[in-house]
Amino acid sequence: MFIELSNKLVFFKISFFVILIFFISSCDGLVEKSPARVALEGYLKNLKNADYETAYEYYSEENKSNCPVKQFKKNADDVQEMIDQSRLIFKSEKKVGEKIKINFLIQFDDTDIDLFDNAIVDPYLDSETANLVSENSEWKLDNMIWPIHWCDTGENNP
Repeated sequence: MFIELSNKLVFFKISFFVILIFFISSCDGLVEKSPARVALEGYLKNLKNADYETAYEYYSEENKSNCPVKQFKKNADDVQEMIDQSRLIFKSEKKVGEKIKINFLIQFDDTDIDLFDNAIVDPYLDSETANLVSENSEWKLDNMIWPIHWCDTGENNP
């Protein structure tokens, strides 16, 4: 009788453990990305695919007024190799007033990159914050972020 009770207890513990693992692993898929994060990822994916026109559409009206599409496309084309050799890692997201701030890390593939390139301060990791605002019910990028963090409109680049 004791052995039978012990076997049932072991079976119950194993069953509970399996159900717990299944529940924990399935919860990961339940976490949805925010619309702002989806917009940022769309911008970055379009840059990675060299679809600069579509990437530019993720800019806010403020950003567009500070950076004409022609200059944006030139800047993106100039850094396409760096874009191709990078990987972005989501870090955090928070709402600040009417904006959503998304922090992410930029990791570079050091096997293909020129480590002596002066444009790269740390070839392995850098961080960036994207500010997104809602315009006409769509989230738009409201600041210049990596890899196009400047726009030369006749003035000097920072």
